[in-house]
Amino acid sequence: MEFTTTHDPQERLHELMQELAMEITAFEALTQLAAEVKIPTPDEPWVFSDAYRESYYKVGRIADDLAATAHDITYFYLESLRLL
Repeated sequence: MEFTTTHDPQERLHELMQELAMEITAFEALTQLAAEVKIPTPDEPWVFSDAYRESYYKVGRIADDLAATAHDITYFYLESLRLL
């Protein structure tokens, strides 16, 4: 995940903070997107429809993206702490 060739700790810390801010923004956007997905309850008539399955697939993809973003946030945060 190294995105730089700089050896200056201050410059690297600045780059990490920028990456961290972008990942947090992405995490917030994905969280909002997940909140907007409509998942029917079992008593709704379209429970076995294509829309129902698509909702679950969409949530699965969002969950995968959230996990990857959380991993990146953790990496950038820990890398930043190491430089302090």
